[in-house]
Amino acid sequence: MAPRAALFAVCALLLAAVSCPPIPALGSSLLLGGGGFVLERPLLLQGVDVGKALSDMQRALQTTQAALQTAQDDIAELKLKNAQLQGDLTAATMQIIELQRSDVQQASNLTLHAAQLGSLEQFQGRAEATLSALNGTVAEHGTRLATAESNLTGLSVRLTAAETAATNLAARVSTAEGNLTALTDRVTAAESAAIALTTRVGVAENDLSGLTTRISAAENLNGTPTTLTSAVLAVRDLTPGTPLFTAVDNLRTLAAGTTLTDTLIQVRDLTSGTPLHTAVTDLSTRLTAAESLSGAPSSTLYTTVTGLQTTVSGQGARFTAAETVATDLTTRVAAAENLNGTATTLTTTVLALRDLTGGSTLVTTLTGLRDNSGSSALVTTLGSLRNKTDSSSTLIRSLPCYGVTNSSDWVVYNDTYTSGLFINVSTAACGFSSPPQHVTASLFGVNQHWMILGPSSIYWLSTTSFGVYIMPVYPNADRTLFMKPKTPAQAAVLDWRISWAAVR
Repeated sequence: MAPRAALFAVCALLLAAVSCPPIPALGSSLLLGGGGFVLERPLLLQGVDVGKALSDMQRALQTTQAALQTAQDDIAELKLKNAQLQGDLTAATMQIIELQRSDVQQASNLTLHAAQLGSLEQFQGRAEATLSALNGTVAEHGTRLATAESNLTGLSVRLTAAETAATNLAARVSTAEGNLTALTDRVTAAESAAIALTTRVGVAENDLSGLTTRISAAENLNGTPTTLTSAVLAVRDLTPGTPLFTAVDNLRTLAAGTTLTDTLIQVRDLTSGTPLHTAVTDLSTRLTAAESLSGAPSSTLYTTVTGLQTTVSGQGARFTAAETVATDLTTRVAAAENLNGTATTLTTTVLALRDLTGGSTLVTTLTGLRDNSGSSALVTTLGSLRNKTDSSSTLIRSLPCYGVTNSSDWVVYNDTYTSGLFINVSTAACGFSSPPQHVTASLFGVNQHWMILGPSSIYWLSTTSFGVYIMPVYPNADRTLFMKPKTPAQAAVLDWRISWAAVR
């Protein structure tokens, strides 16, 4: 917790204690000493142990102060290194001036000592090499100083974020307390409703007991006789003397005396004089006349069949001529079906379509579709789908984009409590116009990557990239876990890489 957030929380608790003082336990008192807050007995404020909260805040404040002191020590060390670098830079400048003076002296001696020209050139080369090395050292120190300043800026940003988070947490705690009060009221109302419901259920259970007894007697046809059970038993047992027994027994024996049984007997025996007997007899006579085509009695069927016989006799010659023409047509149709015989426009066209020959529009179009050539809309669309270049296509936008990182892209990540690795995953090749809606990531390699925390957690998701933090953990003998950081070089040897997929 940041120092300002911790102080704010302490002040808020003290203000709440003053404005709404609780009734502490007998003998409870709050002591302020050089070491912090000390409670002789627990002091409760709205159900919260103030002493414990203050102790927790004090420990958080001490931790933050220690981190801040560490940062200040780092800043002092960086300033010292900066002073050393400036001293080194001044010394290098003096050496350069001295070298320049030596160069002038050597140039004047060159006029007097031409014989020493070779030695002078060698000395000048060594001086230039020394100057170049000094320039590289100065540049390296400048880079390290810039890195240190960048890390200091990042630490300041994180400290500010921690303070903001502490303020937000205080607001959320206040909201949670309000919600707890409302929830308590709802629970009280629910308990009252449950008591009333329990009373009603007891009454219903008593009524249900009697009803269960009556239903059981009705289901088993026992107990106190009722009109329902008596009627059901009479139906089930077909008791003699009931109207149902009389009707069923009459049907079972097919005894005369009822309209239904009398009718069934007449149908069974085809009794003379009944409409059924008359109809059957008339149908028999007419069927015999139709079978022998006698015309007595004359019928529509007889007249029609006789007329058809005359017509068929007259159509014999026409049918013979039609058979001849049909034979010729059969030969031509067979030639057309087999694409042989005398060439016709049909067979020539079909062969050209089958073999994709000729210059017809259909052949040209099909050839272009087959070879994925030409400029037709379908060929163009298929090409853009294949190459994923049509960014306006709903299908392409719905397709996942995927990739794999290099094992050499890991960098070290450190903060106050953890030490791990970080990798920045580039999704620029996907061509997203906005951050993807769904992203998955997993870690794979040759060994030891099953004991890693964080490989599927996505950070800093943007249109063109996202980040993944990982932290190796290993088990102790007592089955607890401990962190065992890896270097980027070790991750590269183990071939740790992130496989990812993203969907718009």
